[in-house]
Amino acid sequence: MKKYLLIFLLLTTIIGNLSAQEDHFLSPAERALMPGYISTRSGESTAAVTPPSSPVRTIAEWEELQALVVGWKSYPTILRQIVAAAKAETRVIIVYATPDNPTSLTSYLASGGVDTINVTFLAAPVNSVWARDYGPECLHKRRRLLDHH
Repeated sequence: MKKYLLIFLLLTTIIGNLSAQEDHFLSPAERALMPGYISTRSGESTAAVTPPSSPVRTIAEWEELQALVVGWKSYPTILRQIVAAAKAETRVIIVYATPDNPTSLTSYLASGGVDTINVTFLAAPVNSVWARDYGPECLHKRRRLLDHH
């Protein structure tokens, strides 16, 4: 449990530092992409999503994960620190876009003393370091509690 608390505190500190360094308003490039995001979320997309067969809930920040998704777009020094800490606890998936590639990312991680054991690379479009804005939504199926009284 102490390990999870340590990772939570580390990520909170890092995110706090990022927040202090970055303007929270949309950049002109992000603003231009908004119509596509909105149409996808409003059902205009051709992608079909099958809803879960049972009730679900969003997992809490402190709950155990099967993997941590990191969008490799900016802040490489801080992301390397996150990968170093997180890979000791769970699988880390680094989502990257060109011109990056697994070889250059592996070299960059290694230059900071981070190996790629427990790290997976995924080539996909990345327009922001904030993977939670476009990445998977982490859910748990709700279990029914039976009262045998």
